[in-house]
Amino acid sequence: MSALFVVGAFVAALGVRLRGLFGLPPTAAEAVDAWTAAVLPLTSLDAGRTAAAIASAAAVAVLVAAFARRRGTDGVSLVAAVAALALLDPLGLVVGREAGGGAFLQLASALITGLIVAPPRARAGRLVIVLLAAVALLLALPADCATLAAVPSDPALAAWNSFLGPLAGVPLLLLHHLGYAIVPLAAAGLDRERAGRLAALAVAGVLLATAIDGGVPLRLSSFGAVGPPVIALAGLALGRVAEGVGTRFALPGLVLLIVAVNAPVLVSDLRASHRFPWPIALKKLPEGDGPIWTTQPAPLRLDTEREVRALPSDADALAALLDAGDATILIPVEGGRAWAADPPDLLAELESRRVADFEVRVRRFDLYRYELRAFIFPPAR
Repeated sequence: MSALFVVGAFVAALGVRLRGLFGLPPTAAEAVDAWTAAVLPLTSLDAGRTAAAIASAAAVAVLVAAFARRRGTDGVSLVAAVAALALLDPLGLVVGREAGGGAFLQLASALITGLIVAPPRARAGRLVIVLLAAVALLLALPADCATLAAVPSDPALAAWNSFLGPLAGVPLLLLHHLGYAIVPLAAAGLDRERAGRLAALAVAGVLLATAIDGGVPLRLSSFGAVGPPVIALAGLALGRVAEGVGTRFALPGLVLLIVAVNAPVLVSDLRASHRFPWPIALKKLPEGDGPIWTTQPAPLRLDTEREVRALPSDADALAALLDAGDATILIPVEGGRAWAADPPDLLAELESRRVADFEVRVRRFDLYRYELRAFIFPPAR
């Protein structure tokens, strides 16, 4: 029965995570030329996404296998509960649908988590797990952190940092993506035998992710190592509550509570893809073969055959472009401000000259508000 749970969890997790390969446009980070070369020994975006989906699904299977070994056949309901939480972990879904090293970081963390939760009796088995974790960790490390300077910061990180500052933004963003219900429940397992090690592993994952990004948090997918230990902590707490309450409905009810609270995060992340709705905006642009100017050309270049150029950062060059006219400008906006804009007052400069021809917005349930504004300047007379 436990083997069936493990295989089923892997297949289900892989199916959900492969949606990133077949159904979603590339993220801003994926569209940068140096992305896959810096993080994975793969040159194809599809290959990178496939590898990330497999690694993330394997991390889910490792967690399920660890609890299956720990609980045995008498703990089938707990194994199913852990499988549900791991499968629907919002942070895990973000990690598993983006090409890059985050999924391998998640896999390494899951292997170490499994070693903490239910280590194999044989020394050789423990050694194999350590070696596999080391290999996964090596695949997660970029060849050169300096190349990540070209990777734009994840809009989700930028949004939280703009509201709360970098010291509070990253921890609260992780709390948000792990799920508001799962973290307090996980804290209830802190007096368990191995809970302290899992909590330390989660903290180490945050520090390692920041280090991989060159010391500055850039990508949400870098924090793949955080999910497995927190889910394992929740699993310990679920087992403790189920044993104490002693009813057949306690465990399913708690899992349903966690999934219900996390549902808005799950739906938003699955629908929002790379936050800014580039493909929709491109369909609304009038036909033409002229260049499209924007502050963030990387993902847009993968969505259109038209030439995409970065807007000039120099104020005089920008004014000359606008005065000449015959320009199609597409501006990503986060929280009412142009994202990745130089100069920062770019949006005000454009709106002082003309009203946006149209806007396309991503509607989300929480503090995120991402949109694209199109300014189409006619030829100068």
